[in-house]
Amino acid sequence: MSQAGTANTIDNDQPVDSSGDLLNRRRLAKAISQDVAAIDTRGGAVIGITGPWGIGKTSLLKMIEEELLKSEVTFLQFNPWLFSGTDQLVSFFFSELSNQVKVKEPRLQRVAQRLDEYGAVLSPLKFIPFAGTWIDRVGAGMSGTAQAIRKAGRQDTGVAQKRNQLQAALKESNQLVVVAIDDIDRLEASSIREVLKLVRLTGGFDNFVYLLAFDRQQVERALEHDNVSGRAYLEKIVQVMHEVPAIPPTALRAIFLKRLQAALGDSEDPTFDPDRWSAIYFGIIEPLLSTVRDVKHYVASVSAVIRSLESAVSTPDILALEALRIFVPESFRLLQKSAEALTDLSDSRGSKEEQLKEKVTKFVGSSPEHAGTLREIVRLLFPAALRHMEGARYASDFASTWLRAKRVAHRDHLDSYLYRSSLGMTETLPMVEKLYRAMGSSSEDFQEMLQNVNAQRAEELIESLELFENEFEPEHARNGIAPLLNQLPRLRREPSGVFDFGPELRVSRVVLRLIRKIEEQGLRVELVKESLSQIHNLPGKLSLLRTVGHEENAGHKLIPSEVATQLERSLAQEILSSSPAELAASEQSSQLLRWARKRVDPSWTVPPAWLREPNFSIALLRSSRSDVQSSLLGSSRVTVEPRLYWDGLVEILGSENRIRSELLPSALESDATDEDVESLALAGRYLDGWRPREL
Repeated sequence: MSQAGTANTIDNDQPVDSSGDLLNRRRLAKAISQDVAAIDTRGGAVIGITGPWGIGKTSLLKMIEEELLKSEVTFLQFNPWLFSGTDQLVSFFFSELSNQVKVKEPRLQRVAQRLDEYGAVLSPLKFIPFAGTWIDRVGAGMSGTAQAIRKAGRQDTGVAQKRNQLQAALKESNQLVVVAIDDIDRLEASSIREVLKLVRLTGGFDNFVYLLAFDRQQVERALEHDNVSGRAYLEKIVQVMHEVPAIPPTALRAIFLKRLQAALGDSEDPTFDPDRWSAIYFGIIEPLLSTVRDVKHYVASVSAVIRSLESAVSTPDILALEALRIFVPESFRLLQKSAEALTDLSDSRGSKEEQLKEKVTKFVGSSPEHAGTLREIVRLLFPAALRHMEGARYASDFASTWLRAKRVAHRDHLDSYLYRSSLGMTETLPMVEKLYRAMGSSSEDFQEMLQNVNAQRAEELIESLELFENEFEPEHARNGIAPLLNQLPRLRREPSGVFDFGPELRVSRVVLRLIRKIEEQGLRVELVKESLSQIHNLPGKLSLLRTVGHEENAGHKLIPSEVATQLERSLAQEILSSSPAELAASEQSSQLLRWARKRVDPSWTVPPAWLREPNFSIALLRSSRSDVQSSLLGSSRVTVEPRLYWDGLVEILGSENRIRSELLPSALESDATDEDVESLALAGRYLDGWRPREL
């Protein structure tokens, strides 16, 4: 499937002629036109073209016109929407037909003249029971029903004369005149009655045939008044009715898919699931489509919506919800109020669960006519709500699956659709997807993408890669571990809050999930060794060995113990043989040295030469510092208290005296920051015997 293109998809819903006949209606048009041309038109005829709105009545009329014009029939059209009121209807009807005859048929000038004359004498009349015609609204100087009837009586002779003259002109011309009147059913009920009275009044002329297009049910309802049956009244006026055939589902489906493809273009949608799209189309969209007009309106709307969301939400989900919005708006309006109930995965109980169930039940029952479709919407789009309908529960793990798939089953994506904005993870997800694909391609591509985002953004994106855990392959592990751990030096060093775990844990969690994709232990060992050779910082190497090794409370025992010990010892020797400048650059020099001395020589201490390097000395002090954050229960106030890992510092230097006599004097010569100056003062307090209170 594809994402929205840029082509104009708005369709003005104009009728099609035979060149655009997608439903093979031309054969029916030809058959009807042959019947019209061969009809015995003595006394005229009225033929109905019936069917529900959008079924294609106007297009069929247009194709009938094409066929009739081949046999030199005079084809006239009257638009009842252009009049208002009975007097305007009568006057406009005959003048419009007269003008069309003058333009189209020079041979029928006499007919045109008689139409004008007949309309002129008939237009002042309003319907009166004894005449079956109309008489005008009472003019100046005339008042009361009696006066109107007297005026109508005086004119009755003139009306009959003009009628006879028009009849004679039509008969003399021996030319069939067909008058098409479309969209009668879209008028107000009173106007529908007026149009059909006009047809009844003028429907008895020789060589004069009406083609009326309307929804039969709508017209019959409009004609029902004063205990008169609308159907019986209509059957007195219309002699023949042709029902426009229903559109075969396969034909409508072909039209829909062709138009949708043209509207949405050809760009790739990585999350598109053909099987799921098929289920959504047949279960939700197709039941709501009845006519080509439905298809046109739908396609014209969805293209803009998909473009506005810029791949933030699954395309099939958008297409399903747009069908709901366009065809069942009363149910769509409940989506926002029902969002929590439709997407909630929590194991709620009691009144909370009852409230959620009530909202789901209200949504499904909001349109009895479309109850089956609404149930399919819940089943296919909002599976979390199935527990309220069928008792089926989904584990909370599904939230991440739906998030990655951009499905509206996840609240963030539903909100993105409803509010047309990127909220929460939906803004990050497209970039995470690109990272995931780059990691599967090559380590160089992955490394470059990570480096091209700032440190804060990189940390967020790395953590979000956990969403693709189920899709990780061995290739992702081979390409991803070293680039991920190479990011550590530029990520923030400290947690951002009391409950923040810090960047190293975020990175190591993704690394752990990647390594686990290598099931064979020998290959896993090879991967660890290869990754160690590609990691360019000591903290990154240490993080990898801690993750795969057997260290208590840290290791996941992913490689044999003896291999882990060997690799750890090798790294420890590398650390202790590093230069002071390399250790200073790591920002974790104190931790690295403590870890290394335990595995090589527990009696090892920092060489005096190293402490003569001011940048190393201040880095050692800086890496021994931590800011402990605490807050009292029930209070939003957070207290930050700086501390030094004093015992560890003394351990690698050998004594407090070396801190006083070597470390601090050297550190004072560095380009210390304000925080470093604070750490120097804090070290002085420790040397004076101060110790922080234990939490």
